Amino acid sequence: MGTKKHTAVPTAALALGLLFAPPASMATDVTISIVAATIGHLSFISPAMAGPLTKKQSDALDTYNNSRSQFEQVLRQRRTQIDSKQGLPNLPGQALYLARNNMMSAYKDLTDALPSKIGGPNKYGIPPAYFSADNEPLLDEYRRLFDLMQAPPANAQNSDTPFKDVADLGSAIARAKGLDAANAEAAGRISLGLFFAETNGNQNIGNARSNKYKGSLQTGVPEDQNGQRKWAAIKKSIAAFDPALNARDDKEEARAGNLDHRYNHWTAVRDGLMNAHADIFPQVPAIVKTLPDPIDQMKLFELIQIIPSPTRSALGSRNLAGYRISDPKIMAYLRNNSVFTFGQADRAKTSATYREILDAMWLFNEKFERALSKFDEIGSSQKADAGERNRMRGGATAAPLERTEHGPSRLAELLYRRRNAATDDVPALGRTHLELFVPVDDRARFQQDGRHPGLSQHDQFVIAIDAGLLVQQLTLVAAHDRLGVLRGIVEPLRLHFFADQFGKREAGLEVRIAARDEHGIAAEAVAVTALLSLEFPILEEFVGHGIMVDRQQEIRG
Repeated sequence: MGTKKHTAVPTAALALGLLFAPPASMATDVTISIVAATIGHLSFISPAMAGPLTKKQSDALDTYNNSRSQFEQVLRQRRTQIDSKQGLPNLPGQALYLARNNMMSAYKDLTDALPSKIGGPNKYGIPPAYFSADNEPLLDEYRRLFDLMQAPPANAQNSDTPFKDVADLGSAIARAKGLDAANAEAAGRISLGLFFAETNGNQNIGNARSNKYKGSLQTGVPEDQNGQRKWAAIKKSIAAFDPALNARDDKEEARAGNLDHRYNHWTAVRDGLMNAHADIFPQVPAIVKTLPDPIDQMKLFELIQIIPSPTRSALGSRNLAGYRISDPKIMAYLRNNSVFTFGQADRAKTSATYREILDAMWLFNEKFERALSKFDEIGSSQKADAGERNRMRGGATAAPLERTEHGPSRLAELLYRRRNAATDDVPALGRTHLELFVPVDDRARFQQDGRHPGLSQHDQFVIAIDAGLLVQQLTLVAAHDRLGVLRGIVEPLRLHFFADQFGKREAGLEVRIAARDEHGIAAEAVAVTALLSLEFPILEEFVGHGIMVDRQQEIRG
């Protein structure tokens, strides 16, 4: 978010005034006296502290001290106006933003002239050469003032799940653009990074540096309207694969009514993503491959907000990282958004590659780190919710299934092997065997992997099915059947080829079998009546082969 100087490149500038803005819920009851006392305890760098200096070093020191004093003065002035409820000037954040930049630029010039003045790390993650940790209280106050000046309007429509909304919308739009699940998830993560870059993760805010760009993704009215039109074009396709999200969208549209859509968090994010980023989402797979660092991916999409035309050209080139920008206007847009902004050396750059630009966007690192953390939190919460739903349905948390993706459960196969431990390795053709085998040999005979309770060499059971007109599934005898001699069933011979007429006898086994449960053993036996069959007692050898069928998997031989 920020100011935008011309219309040739329609961008939603960065929320640089908010680079240090806290969440909207942060308390803002800092009084003038407390601020004055805090600032008063900050010490300037004196020439005596710095030691003998050259004229260049002395000038750099004076410039820094003056810029720091000016920043303090602007902070006090704005705090007095807000606390005394005075009217604020137009774009009240611009003076603060420029004063902060001047102080950081002067400090960078000072550390360039006096490298010994580079201090330790600061809580904002700003490189120590650009910012002294002693000035953290100044940026704390800077954050609080922007939070007040950019508060959402009273009629803004917040979401109870603002971060999840952004990720869900980004992923859904990417899926509608043809991405698979993994790349759609990356698009959702990138979208959340944009939300933090533009508003520091605050929904429905205004803009203390611009009268044009507002809302959760800092768009102008034309950009929002363009996003609405583009969303309407893909809404039906999204409804087809995500009816829940479509229903949420209908609800938010009805809720917004005639309100500026930029002040409804859902519609603001939706329209902002559709306006500037949806057309780029199909390139996410290539972008992820070229820029494997998720923070670099977020920076690239933020550049679509700042300098869209050059960024699209860079994406269309064969060398994204090496694509060079040299247009003075484009370089000015970057500086207006805190890229190559601080210090004479950075401001003197007349061109830069995209790799150099991404590296110079260090002021966004902390924001994108928080976006990544929030995205991981959303994923963990969704997994926890899924576990809770499972507990509610089943009364207890289900143990992980010991099952491969394309095969029966390892437990089922182990039990199957134990039941067959006494069978011959190679079935004798003169003895009746059931039809379930695990093939481990492609030779002319069936190889039964018997006597070994371990896993088979293949991942699926194979069941031979008679392809004739009278295909019959013969079930096992129920466990409560008290017959000492199990009943065999001879299938009717009619309509069978001669070769089949004597090869289809099967024997039942007194065992509980798996019924409608692909992972375990059913609690009750299931029997199927064989119609039109001749039934008489015969003696058969006990060979127990419980057949387990995975309805979702293809059974192959």
